[in-house]
Amino acid sequence: GYVDTQNRYLIAPQYRWANDFHEGRAEVQTRTGMGLIDREGGYVIPPEYEIVDYAPAESVVRVRKDGRWAEFDYLGRRLTEFGTNND
Repeated sequence: GYVDTQNRYLIAPQYRWANDFHEGRAEVQTRTGMGLIDREGGYVIPPEYEIVDYAPAESVVRVRKDGRWAEFDYLGRRLTEFGTNND
């Protein structure tokens, strides 16, 4: 989960792993997979992927499912189809 500077929960503990927030988004991992959340804990990209890699400087999220990669935007809209390799 996430806490404020006074150690009060902003988002309750519920993740196996959680990254820091960058530009209002954070990668998280649940028992079902990795996803991307906003500052309120809402899923921008649901936790159903093997890897979620957010590049805040580009506002692009690269996700992998079944060994194939696709790109999503900051709002969780898919920009590309899932490819056949690691490109």
